[in-house]
Amino acid sequence: MFDPIAPTGVYFVQRHYPVPYKSELVYYRKGSAGSRLNPDDVDERVVSGYDLLHITGITLAISESARLAVFKALKHAKRVSMDTNIRLKLWPSKEEAREVILRALERVEILITDPDDAAVLFGVSKFEEVLTALKGYPVRTLVFKRGTKGVVLSCDGKVYEQRAFDAPVEDPTGAGDALSGAFCALYLRGFSPLYALKSAVAAATLVVSVRGDQEAIPSQEDAERFLKAFEGR
Repeated sequence: MFDPIAPTGVYFVQRHYPVPYKSELVYYRKGSAGSRLNPDDVDERVVSGYDLLHITGITLAISESARLAVFKALKHAKRVSMDTNIRLKLWPSKEEAREVILRALERVEILITDPDDAAVLFGVSKFEEVLTALKGYPVRTLVFKRGTKGVVLSCDGKVYEQRAFDAPVEDPTGAGDALSGAFCALYLRGFSPLYALKSAVAAATLVVSVRGDQEAIPSQEDAERFLKAFEGR
């Protein structure tokens, strides 16, 4: 979105320090144009015209008006996917993050999360425990990211697992976004859950192989070439 007065939000990435192969982020988003997103910016006709609405915990965190915009969109979406993406630096408190995200979860069909975020939301961090905690919510598909241990997927009662690929890590920033985007796009187009999962992990692996979170976002064809190369080993 464009705002003639508010600045563009920025964040800085500190790579591989103090923990190798991990990044530390410093955010400057308060008062940014993005944080001024509000319910008037949401056209319910546009939202209801799409097959899937994807939201993240970051939009819920950056301002009260952005949060209200998300909840307005949720009312009109056909289907919803959410990456919890909890960045506590952006929230007033852990308790508020939990309350708001769990409220949004009442409209979510596809949930993408990890052990750390699950601990904030449910007080548990294991895949099976999270599945139990989700009873009572409309979530039918759980994508559970485990870093170097790979990803576990629960979809309509079936469980799939995809190991992480042994590939060089230049910059881990953006891995989760690549995984979420690839999985939702392929799953929504009717590909099998396992194919969508494998391709999503491949996309995340390719993204972290170079610096920047957008520079190496692959096409479906590139992800397939990557998978063929690794599966042929």
